[in-house]
Amino acid sequence: MTNRLSNLRPRDIGFLLVGGIVAAALSGTAIAITDTKFTYTTEKTGHLSIHPMDLSPMGNFDYSIDFTGAFGIFAGGCASTGINLPQGAKVVSLVIYYTADDDTADNPRVFIIRNNLATDQTVRLVDIEVADTSDTRKSTTRSIPSNLSTILNGSFSYSLGVCLGTDDWFEGARITYRYKTAGD
Repeated sequence: MTNRLSNLRPRDIGFLLVGGIVAAALSGTAIAITDTKFTYTTEKTGHLSIHPMDLSPMGNFDYSIDFTGAFGIFAGGCASTGINLPQGAKVVSLVIYYTADDDTADNPRVFIIRNNLATDQTVRLVDIEVADTSDTRKSTTRSIPSNLSTILNGSFSYSLGVCLGTDDWFEGARITYRYKTAGD
C-alpha cells in the first residue's frame, strides 16, 4: 500500500489547508494568524485609563487611596505612575477627574512627562493646573502638542504626575491616543 499523501501536488495541499481553515472558522474554532509587525490598515483610537490606585507617593507624607476611586494627600504633595503606550502612537489628549477644595492655597496639577533615557532630559507633554476649586467632582481636558505627541519607547520613558493641595482629590485620568501598531 502506498502513502496517499506523497502523491499530493503543492496545489492540492494548498486547497486542503484553505479548506481546513474555512471549516474551522465555520465550526467556531479559534484560529490564530500571527503577524510580526502587528500593523493595522486604518488608524485606531485607544484609551489608557489611570486609576488613583495606580499612583505611588513621591515623598514621606500622609495620603489616602480610596479603592472606590480617589487619591488624596493630607498636607499636600505629589504622586506619579509610569505610562506605557504602543510605539509610534500619537497622544491626542489627557482628561483628568478631580475634586479641589477652595480652602487650599495650592491648586491641583496633573502632567505627563517624557524622560530621555540617554540624557535624563525631561519635557512636559501637557501640564494641567486646575482652576475650579468648587469642592465638587469635575473633569478637564487638554490636547497634546503635535510636536511632542509621538511615542518613542526606544528613546523615552513616560509618566503621569499628580500634585495636590490639602483636601484635593485626584479621581482618575484618561489618555486618548491614535495608533496603527499594537506592539512596542
